[in-house]
Amino acid sequence: MSLIRSAFVPVAAVLVFASGLMAQVDAAAKQLLEESSKVMSEIQHVTMNVKTSQPGTGGSAGATNNIDVTMLKGGKEFPLQARYKGSLFIVSEGGNKDIDVLIQNLDAPGTTPIRRTITWRDDAQKKVLTQPTGPNSTSDIWVSRCERLVLGPFEPTGKPPFDSEIRGRSIEVVETKEFDGVPCQVLKIDVDGKLTRTVAIGLVDKLPRFYERRLGGLAQNWTFTKVNIDNAPTAKDLEVSVPKDYKAQRLADPTPAPKPATPPGGPAGDPAKAPPANSTPKGTGLKNPPGGLVPGAAAPAWELTGVDNTPVKSADLKGKTVVLAFFGPQFPLTANLNDALQTAAGVANTKAFAVACRLQGDEDVSAIKKTWTESNPGFPALVNGDDVAAQLNVRGFPSVVVIGPDGTIKKFFEGDVNAETLASVMSGK
Repeated sequence: MSLIRSAFVPVAAVLVFASGLMAQVDAAAKQLLEESSKVMSEIQHVTMNVKTSQPGTGGSAGATNNIDVTMLKGGKEFPLQARYKGSLFIVSEGGNKDIDVLIQNLDAPGTTPIRRTITWRDDAQKKVLTQPTGPNSTSDIWVSRCERLVLGPFEPTGKPPFDSEIRGRSIEVVETKEFDGVPCQVLKIDVDGKLTRTVAIGLVDKLPRFYERRLGGLAQNWTFTKVNIDNAPTAKDLEVSVPKDYKAQRLADPTPAPKPATPPGGPAGDPAKAPPANSTPKGTGLKNPPGGLVPGAAAPAWELTGVDNTPVKSADLKGKTVVLAFFGPQFPLTANLNDALQTAAGVANTKAFAVACRLQGDEDVSAIKKTWTESNPGFPALVNGDDVAAQLNVRGFPSVVVIGPDGTIKKFFEGDVNAETLASVMSGK
């Protein structure tokens, strides 16, 4: 594969009228984004070290990850394979853990639902576990933990990289800077007047070396070093290592396609046979299985406070579909989820809320309120949602709970959700 190797040449900027403001699109900066998108789409393999940071607001502690990633595309059996090895912050386990995970896609990125085979090292059981995935598979938690949190712009979504950035209302070069010894142009991008992006792109290879997305005071960033696209990884490079005192085990998919929900008392209506409201499948091999309540279970009553200090009660939302998207300062809402909530907020008889958790005192609460006041994302935010998250068995961020008009759980998502998927659940498809 030949990389684009043209040097950056400044050209005239283009002014566009957007959202009532004059926004500047530097044509050369936009071209650099487009070239980077093309190169990233064409590469068949890459190895790199990724350091990510999700700083808290108001001075609260953030989460950091340090992961070596090996990615291979285009295989006959697996269209995409990616191995993640290093230190990952896992919310449900209270800190950083050493991980070794291989995610192998059986379908091309963008397929819905996508089938995967996931292999990971479980130090608690001293096992290396492999599990096929499918709808509701519990091992998919590793997709949220690794692919969606670690890869940033390299995440294989089926869309061209930098798709939303290229269509941004403002794109400009702010400086030239070296990252890992690579000269880069640093671009500042205003996506839609609310979300901003900063991306540093190599002048020669056109690959990103730094990427940050920010919504007001909530930020998440990635730094890519030791990037290598010249040497294809071997099967050994992708293999999860099995320590000599560990056992390798292959698990069956514990949760195949969901069956129609039965009444809480079972088909015969016997309350003694009702499953616990927060039950999750057993035998998954995960120390902390994905959370959420069983679809059809009654959602607990709750009351939270909005950023405008208005109380919001579940009792006042009866007869409406309610979407609760839980996030934390270290794990802000993704661009996909932001779009999904905006779309849901516009649907009749529906209320969509972002619910902020893990806030450290009044400073963090004030930062959330300031962000929503300044950015006005199109859906309200509620603060200090930790107790409600616990009642709904939320184990990580972001997580989304959809509650039907009858007050029962319709769906639980752990990780990123796009507008199309959320709309499908809300419509009952």
